[in-house]
Amino acid sequence: MSKFENLIVVDKGKTCSYALKLMDKNKISRLLVVDDGQLIGIVTYLDITKALNNPRKRKNLSNARIRVSSAMTKDIITAKPSSTTREIAEIMIKNKISSVIIEDNKNNSINLITKTDLLKQALNSEVPVSMIYTKNAISVSQTDTVVSARKIMEKNGIHRLLVVDKEDDALSGIITEKNIAHALKLFRDLTADYSHPDIKLLKVSDFMKKDLKTLNSDVKIKDAAKLMLENNISGIPVIEEDGNFGMVTKTDIVKGIADGLIFVE
Repeated sequence: MSKFENLIVVDKGKTCSYALKLMDKNKISRLLVVDDGQLIGIVTYLDITKALNNPRKRKNLSNARIRVSSAMTKDIITAKPSSTTREIAEIMIKNKISSVIIEDNKNNSINLITKTDLLKQALNSEVPVSMIYTKNAISVSQTDTVVSARKIMEKNGIHRLLVVDKEDDALSGIITEKNIAHALKLFRDLTADYSHPDIKLLKVSDFMKKDLKTLNSDVKIKDAAKLMLENNISGIPVIEEDGNFGMVTKTDIVKGIADGLIFVE
């Protein structure tokens, strides 16, 4: 029996395009990377976005030549099989990661605990979203470029941005690192010269998600968690009383668990 049983893995020699398709097919945002049956890293949408936007790679390599091995994160964060949910949440927040490897050498098995797994532990929380969500969330406009949106995400260590109309301050969508990864892949597929200035013409409006779920700040965390799980999303805009927009994310909920604000068994 493979120690990766029930886990989706990708060989280091596969392309980033292949990895994107595999993540989309399985509705996940990360893959364990293996080499000759051994775990050597992990690759996420963010890793692939960085690889596709790397100046050296974009000038000299086509999509078909950018391998998972050049995009993956090699530093694997692990936890003990005996770790509690709160301890795993603390590891995620401390290391700014979305998953933790549980390696059980005794049973020769590997498990992957993600923020989605921890989200399920919050389905009974009566704590209001107002206690954990990010107020005045960072936003971009529809006319901003995909490249500038990616830079804002990277600078602020976040994975999604609200899209707000400049003229009437209306919430019009959300753009995520997944959307940006696909935008960069599409552009590279369509042009052999990725350094062409047209890359700057890729607009947020062309790749953002417009069909939004929203919440008020007085709803319970359990309701936010349920909405995320049902719709396979990682963040929900919060409509504030003053008309501004906030955001509640899986990270906010995991931090609530790590801080002891959200009780889990």
